[in-house]
Order: sequence, then C-alpha cells, then structure tokens
Amino acid sequence: MPPPLESYNGSSDNHSDSHAQSDADHHDRVGAEIDLTLMSVEAREKYYKECFSKMVEPLKCLSEPDLCNTFPELKIEIIGAYLRYTTFTVQVWANYDAACKKFHTDGRMQDCGKLERSSPNAERILHSIATSGLEFGRIRYEIGTAFMTLCAVNFRVIRPKDDAGVELKISLRMYDSGHPSLYEFVRSVCQHNQGVELAYSQQGLQIRDIVEIASFFKRKPTAEEMAPRSYWKYTGNSPWMDLSGKYEDNFGWVDFDELERDRRRGQGQA
Repeated sequence: MPPPLESYNGSSDNHSDSHAQSDADHHDRVGAEIDLTLMSVEAREKYYKECFSKMVEPLKCLSEPDLCNTFPELKIEIIGAYLRYTTFTVQVWANYDAACKKFHTDGRMQDCGKLERSSPNAERILHSIATSGLEFGRIRYEIGTAFMTLCAVNFRVIRPKDDAGVELKISLRMYDSGHPSLYEFVRSVCQHNQGVELAYSQQGLQIRDIVEIASFFKRKPTAEEMAPRSYWKYTGNSPWMDLSGKYEDNFGWVDFDELERDRRRGQGQA
C-alpha cells in the first residue's frame, strides 16, 4: 500500500509567487557581487539550492535565470540546478464540470489532461532541455477547469537514504473542499504514483514524464460505467453527468453525438 499523501504549505496566490520572485531578484543581485567560478562545486550547489528552492515559476513562461548572463561559462550547470530546485507550475484542465460537480465525456474532454501552451521562448528552451537530457525536480500541477483552479498536486523528486535511484514524493491540496468527486479522483491518481521509482538513469522528471502525468488527470469512464444500461442511468451520487437528461439539467452541456449513437444502439443500428 502506498504511503499516505501529505498536504503542503504552498499557495497559488500572487503574494507567494511575488515573494519567491523577490528572493530570486535578491540572489541575482548577490550573484553579481560574487564569483561562482572561484567556488567549489559543492559550494556552488549549496548556493544554487538556496537561490532557487523558494522560486515558483509557470512552466509556460520558462526562461533562463539571470545568473546565466553573469556566468556564461557555468550556463549548463546553472540551468540544471534551476530546473532541479525551482517549483514549476502547470495548469491542467480535468474533464470536470465545477457547476454540476461531475465529470463529463463530451467535446470539452479533448482539451483536458494536457499542458497549457507555452510562450515561443519557453517552447524553444523546453525543446533544448528535452534534447540535452536536463530534468526537473519539482512540478506543481494546478488542476481545475478553464475558469478556476480547484486543487494542486506537487510532484517532487527525492533520493532515498540508500541512494538506490530516485522516486516521486507527492502532496495534494484542495483549494475548494466542495468537490468530493474531484478530490477522490485526484487522490487516487496521487496514491497510484506515490513512491514510484523513476528509471535508474533518471535523476528527475523529463518533459515526456510531465506530459504523461498531466494526462492522468483526465478521468475515463470504466467499462461498467460505459455499459449501455447502466451508464445512462448514472445519476444522483454518480460522479458522471447524465448526458441523456434534459438540457437544462446539465447546465447547458449535452454530448449530442453520443446521444445519437445511443439512439442508434437502441434501434439496433450500427
């Protein structure tokens, strides 16, 4: 059984992010006053950790830290530490309707479980990271809808004391406790991945890992839920929207293509 999930003290409000940015600006100023090239590798690593560990940055706005301009000869080392210690946030839409407090399978689902589009500069850097083998140490998935963020999940790469590879430590925080179906689903995703060991050659999360994890937050109906005689009767305490109900019962959302297929099944047509 996976270890229990832990809550974290992070916040998604602007105050925390601006505070982290202030810390980063301070260290950039300090970095201009010291010479990293005169420090040992161990001392530089300690400095990087102190410099970047309080930073929270949107992945879609990824850019090279200013220290790279000050010490271009250490650019690769600096970027590696920046990715290792900074918490990068990504917005992911779940196929969840916050008004109905249920999951949906209509056309909106095609945009769920994906990373939000990055800026052109961030795309260039991400491509470079993917080809260079650099890896991320801390990713925060902000889960919700196109209109609001309802919870956050931290994925942090840690190295056990026995130094036998690295594994994922996951923490979950709900911003709104009024969505039990979403909480149970996200919690199950977290429990499934808690303590998972990465490939032996990996020291962190690669771009493909980040994309794959985002896809976990798109819930798919089980075979039982999709059975013709049970799925369309899933109402009441079910986590799924009853798309066969009246238009107004679903707050304006109806999967007309699926309803047509259901009508044809009832008539014995292909």
